[in-house]
Formats: sequence, C-alpha cells, structure tokens
Amino acid sequence: EKAEEMCSLAAGELGINANDVIVASTGVIGQVLPIEPIQSAMPALVMSLSKDGSENAAKAIMTTDTAVKNLAVEYTSLGKTVKIGGIAKGSGMIHPNMG
Repeated sequence: EKAEEMCSLAAGELGINANDVIVASTGVIGQVLPIEPIQSAMPALVMSLSKDGSENAAKAIMTTDTAVKNLAVEYTSLGKTVKIGGIAKGSGMIHPNMG
C-alpha cells in the first residue's frame, strides 16, 4: 500500500496515471517505509528529473557496492526506437548494524 501511495504521489506531480509509475525502495526488509519524507520531497524530486539522472540514482542506492550498476540499450523494432534502462544495487549489506 505504501508503494501504491508513492505511485500516486509521483503521478500527481508528473501529471500522469499512477498505473504508469513503478517505484522501488531499499532499506531493512520488513520495516515499513515512512511515506511522509517522500511526500514532502516529491515536488523537488520531480523538478530535479533529467534524462541524465540514472547515474545519480544508481549512486544514491549504493551502500557497500564498489561500482555503479547501470545499463541502457537502444534498438529499433518494427520501425520504432525502443530505449530500456535499468539500475541495480548489490545485496551485500542486509542491515548496517548486524554486527
């Protein structure tokens, strides 16, 4: 339900349908993500969007990773240009204080 709320928040700021938004988050598994900081930051986040933002996003989710993990491809299919991009993070850090 928090993910759906984030989709609605982003969609509202972007002027698009919430069904066209995909969100992801990182954190402690099983710990509920607080929506309030996301809600208050959403207007500024949307204003900072750019076509070059994937590198910043990939860096933002790094924890113990030693390298940015991102990839983008572009190809033509049936006369249309298709662009697909993705970013990922490692799974090495489960929780910073597991000691």
